Amino acid sequence: MQRLSKLLLRGSLPTELRDELARLKGGSGKADLKPSVKPAPHGHSSEAERRTRTPRGKPKKNEPLSVTHEERCVVDPATLPSDAVRHGTTDSIIQRLRINVEVVRFVRELWYVPSTNTTLTAPLPPGYRGGFCPTSQNIIPALGHGANVSQPALLRFLRDIGLTIGTGTVARMLLDPEGSWVHEAADVHRTGLTTRSWVATDQTSTRVDGQNEVCHVVGNGWFTSYHTVPAAHARMSWQCCGSRSSVIA
Repeated sequence: MQRLSKLLLRGSLPTELRDELARLKGGSGKADLKPSVKPAPHGHSSEAERRTRTPRGKPKKNEPLSVTHEERCVVDPATLPSDAVRHGTTDSIIQRLRINVEVVRFVRELWYVPSTNTTLTAPLPPGYRGGFCPTSQNIIPALGHGANVSQPALLRFLRDIGLTIGTGTVARMLLDPEGSWVHEAADVHRTGLTTRSWVATDQTSTRVDGQNEVCHVVGNGWFTSYHTVPAAHARMSWQCCGSRSSVIA
């Protein structure tokens, strides 16, 4: 009893005894709280997955390439030692970039119509105009606008690869002479206005051919369109925004 009294005074009774004394007094013992279980890591692999070997090393860089041309490389017999023996072949995959100019003559049929005194000429293949093929007319805007190549550098590159072209021709190709970009920009602007509930507009001063003009910027989080006019008109911003009631100016 003396030992029990000392333990009671020091408050160092075992947990089981303290719980039993608490229940005898009409209370409840200490709750049996189990420690938290560490959650399993997300995507934990199974035993079978752990036994599966993971491929190591880099994938073959030439695996997705399909060979379009094959050439044989031989050794000059005069350079071989006297005891050299042929030991098969080995492959080397090379990507060859070809940039060359072909001058093509299209022989176009002519048909004369006496009743109307007119001549019909067979059309050129699609995309051929102005003395240049579709590749030339596509690569010039791609380098000029997509890669930000200046016109002098672009002209020098085209002439270095053998293309006979003038400064004015390069400038015209960069300025969309056919007007296809204008129609595309109008479609983007129209679609952006009709598919979203709000648009924002802003005006900024700009110079065109030495004249002061105003560029109206219209857009939101999904599109942006630019409209340059000779002078600033308040009505221009509303015209650019169509009939939208929610406009942030």
